[in-house]
Amino acid sequence: MSQILYFTVGSLPSTKDRAAGFFNFEHELDVLKAALLYADRVKLCSVGASFMSGLNNLENMPFKDKLTLVRELLPRINPGASREQLEKAYWFIDTLSGSRAQRRALSGRAKQQARKVVDEGWHNIENLVQEQFRAVQGAEGFRVALQSDLVELHPFNRISAEGIIHMGMEVASSGLSPADLYSDEIYDEYTDRIYSTLQEGTTYPLFDYTTGNMVGRAVSSGLILPSQGTIARGRHGGLSGNLLQRLPLFERASVAEVLDIRQELADHVDGFREAVAQFADVISSASLDEEFAEEVERIFRERVAPAVRRIEQAVEENNSLRELSFRFGPPMAVGGASSLSAFVGSGSVLASVALLAAGIAAGAYQGMAGHRSRRRETEGNQLYFYYRAGELLTRSER
Repeated sequence: MSQILYFTVGSLPSTKDRAAGFFNFEHELDVLKAALLYADRVKLCSVGASFMSGLNNLENMPFKDKLTLVRELLPRINPGASREQLEKAYWFIDTLSGSRAQRRALSGRAKQQARKVVDEGWHNIENLVQEQFRAVQGAEGFRVALQSDLVELHPFNRISAEGIIHMGMEVASSGLSPADLYSDEIYDEYTDRIYSTLQEGTTYPLFDYTTGNMVGRAVSSGLILPSQGTIARGRHGGLSGNLLQRLPLFERASVAEVLDIRQELADHVDGFREAVAQFADVISSASLDEEFAEEVERIFRERVAPAVRRIEQAVEENNSLRELSFRFGPPMAVGGASSLSAFVGSGSVLASVALLAAGIAAGAYQGMAGHRSRRRETEGNQLYFYYRAGELLTRSER
């Protein structure tokens, strides 16, 4: 049984071309998809994933917690309410939040009014949050990833369920975007988590371009001192992510499709990991260096692309042989001329047909055995996982 492979994904949202002034999480999702296709477990430090997790927690929040939030935000979600109306609403909420005896003391009509106040307040909160969610590009894929049980999320303080509500309130009242309001605070928390992960050195890091630059500057300035093991794991993680994101139509694949492909190719991933490890060993620069991208390009051009083309050719040739074997059998029954003379001179049509059928069956068996042997040889190639993943992505798009 192979060792479990843990990846740490670090990615920051883009504020370029963002919709409605919000973050764009599509690039973050591509980095995560690469890790899910390759690793066994993923530790995820991602603003987009934390945002989606906060939304999920908001939807599943216990009733008492909802009461607390509604009470806190009531003046802002009901700006037209009078002081008397607010005081009455507070009393209803406090009674509902109180002991069982306090709740029993409410009359049926009072309970109905209290529930109405809470439901209307919560409905306003949900509308505000959903308005922000609709402005997010690429966030839905994180929900699927988090539900897969393959991902361990590093949460952000600001992007908790309560934090998202406050974010929505402040965005609505100020007219500014979340990026304008919280970029510095979220960035500082993000860098702390990334630096801690590198210092721990227990996982394979896979960072997006922005995070890689950030870490590179920290290393150059001596702010963090990665070990040789961390540097080696960084090469491996960076190389795997770069190669996988080159697969055809990868950026258009959903997280669900990536997870399906990973499951289908589970028997072949170990061979691909071995190949990536071998390729990473011949790269001299660290994943944070500017030269790393050039070395990865050379690896892809000189080793990966030619190997994939050879696999494609082998698969095409093997499929052609298989089709011929099924359609026509061997060119002549086993036994050559002796079989042919037996067919002509036996005097028994049934016996001759039986002999010919037996020869064809034997030849077909030999053809299929050869086909299976070639197939095993092809699937044993270390880069078969990579080739097949590209084929499945293309098929999924069709």
